[in-house]
Amino acid sequence: MEKMDEKKDEIMARIKEFQKAKGLSERKLSKSIGIDERAFNYYSRGREYPSKVLFNLLSVYKELSAEWLMRGSGEMYSDASAKDYESLLAENKTLLKTIDLLLSKHEDEK
Repeated sequence: MEKMDEKKDEIMARIKEFQKAKGLSERKLSKSIGIDERAFNYYSRGREYPSKVLFNLLSVYKELSAEWLMRGSGEMYSDASAKDYESLLAENKTLLKTIDLLLSKHEDEK
């Protein structure tokens, strides 16, 4: 459980870093990804794993690197000139499946 909480905090810190890099307020970022500001605030406080935030961020901001967002490795922005959209989408879907598996395991542990 402690490891999952640490992971949530790390991911939310990267989301905040992305938000700052884009020059967006929390309200504008949450609105741009279709999540209610209160729900976004709930996630940002680490009360729940931010899977919906992650999915929506990666869907809306295609330049955002899923590898960086999830694991903190690589650059914040994908090199879109080196990869086509379909391969980026496949990469993001793979990471989102991993998130779902982790969430399922986390729920089973409760």
